[in-house]
Amino acid sequence: MTNAVLPITAAGEWRRLSDMIAVGAYLLGLIPLAGIALIDSQLVLRTSTEDVRLNSHVLMFAVLLVVAHVAMILRMLTPIMRH
Repeated sequence: MTNAVLPITAAGEWRRLSDMIAVGAYLLGLIPLAGIALIDSQLVLRTSTEDVRLNSHVLMFAVLLVVAHVAMILRMLTPIMRH
C-alpha cells in the first residue's frame, strides 16, 4: 500500500480504471496468500483432517491464480487503451 497505492494516488498517476483494478487485484492476492500461510502453519483448520486442509490450500491457490491473472491482463490492456 505505501509503496504502490499511496505514491500513485498522491502524484495523480492513475491513468484508467483498469490501473486501479489491476493494483487492487494484486493487493487482493495477499488474502489467499495469507490463507495458505495460515493453513500450512496450522493456525487455522488445526483440528480438520488433512484432506480438508489440502482442499482449502488448493482453493486458496486457485483464487490467487485467478486474481493474479486478472491483474496481469488488465495491466497488459492498459497501454492499448491509452490511445
